[in-house]
Amino acid sequence: SPSPLQLWDSFDAVQREIRADQEQGVEAVLFFYYSGHARSTALDLGASEVELSDLRARIEAMPASLRVVVLDACQSGAISRVKGAKATADFSTSSVASLSMTGLAIMASSTGTELSQESDALEGSYFTHHLVSGLRGAADKDGDGAVTLSEAYAYAYDSTLLATAVSAVGKQHVTLETDLRGKGDVAITRPAEADAKLVLPADLVGAVTISKRGSVMAEVNKVAGQAVSLALPTGAYSVIVRKDASSARECEASLRSKEITSLSWGTCRVVHIAAAVEKGGGPGAIYLPAAEPFFVPQWHVELNLGLRGSSNDAYTDRLQTFGYERDDALLVHGHYNLKAYRSVAPYLQFGVSAGLLESDSFRRHTDGASTYDLNWSTYHASALGRLYQSLGDDESMQVFAEGSLGLSWSSSRLLEETMNRSDTQLDIGYALSGSLGLSEELYHGVGVVLTAGYSYAPTLDNELQESHNGAGLLYSLGLLGRF
Repeated sequence: SPSPLQLWDSFDAVQREIRADQEQGVEAVLFFYYSGHARSTALDLGASEVELSDLRARIEAMPASLRVVVLDACQSGAISRVKGAKATADFSTSSVASLSMTGLAIMASSTGTELSQESDALEGSYFTHHLVSGLRGAADKDGDGAVTLSEAYAYAYDSTLLATAVSAVGKQHVTLETDLRGKGDVAITRPAEADAKLVLPADLVGAVTISKRGSVMAEVNKVAGQAVSLALPTGAYSVIVRKDASSARECEASLRSKEITSLSWGTCRVVHIAAAVEKGGGPGAIYLPAAEPFFVPQWHVELNLGLRGSSNDAYTDRLQTFGYERDDALLVHGHYNLKAYRSVAPYLQFGVSAGLLESDSFRRHTDGASTYDLNWSTYHASALGRLYQSLGDDESMQVFAEGSLGLSWSSSRLLEETMNRSDTQLDIGYALSGSLGLSEELYHGVGVVLTAGYSYAPTLDNELQESHNGAGLLYSLGLLGRF
């Protein structure tokens, strides 16, 4: 509650600093933030008031190249026609060295006829709370590591409107007025350059509340498909991920300087949350939107093409004993596999796979004119399970270990070329496989996957009960799609 005189003295002091910078050839950005009480024509400063028209005139007269104004007060949107704060951690603010826009931008917490609302549980106003969450990185929609003025406004508008939609006071609409000149957008903060960051994984979905020693630092309505990186001070944090209106998971995260910390499900426990409470101390309740489960049950589809070595065993040895030779001079053979699977829990996926394990051919020449060709192909259809771990700042890369068990079948054909006689046989068995892999999403749910593993499918039999493993060491490169 400064007096109007103190406010104008502060303007004078800042103006002298800007003038000094200008003399050194340095551009300046003026950022003005006010939280408190207001009416449609004035800010209330203690027992006195400051007319919004006077405030706007003084801000416009400041010699800064760019002036950004944020007002968190009732009917603060009225300034476009002519609430307590505390210091927070460094956001890595926009550098004036790369300033490409000049002019004035005013963001207000409400229109000229609306009341701005507070939350006891948040210990502050809905608008400032969501604006700060956005500036920490939640508003970085394009993932370029910087939060622009338009991104911050869009995030604050949507989140504030959602949080106040069912309050007793009514909906609150954030307003923005801009009179800017230049190219591009104004980067207000650069979370990518922050000292410490917390990453919410791409497969996390729900209402996420991040607090430190009981103070809410950020709140994000996390959606599917993209990791969110938040700039936060170092220290220990509690992260609440809501599953529904009465239960949630509470996770722990410890942020260290110069490190990026990804939220780990291994630190989480199931908790129950109590009913919460609304600026001004009036009755009301926090509105938290319904959240989906903790992870995204997305479907993944993979098409894998690869190579495998020739498989030699008692079955092929028996063929060679009877004079058969492998018809293909190549030491490697192709195989393919189609997989469809989805997440059923964090780090765990289940699905199905089917494809060709092996195709091989042997030929036997007799002393006479006869030639015998024996060829076969082995296929499988299996259930698969996969354990995975995301890597990297944006969670686009994953390592995984996979296992599958299912049915295999071999279709073989023996052809006597001279008489053009043939005999076909179908053998049925089982297929068991294990593999390790690495996948990376390259663009909007489309990526590549590398896999190496071993499959065992003793399906093809001869009359001596000798079986042939129609699999072996498998290597593949695949195309991954997620939807």
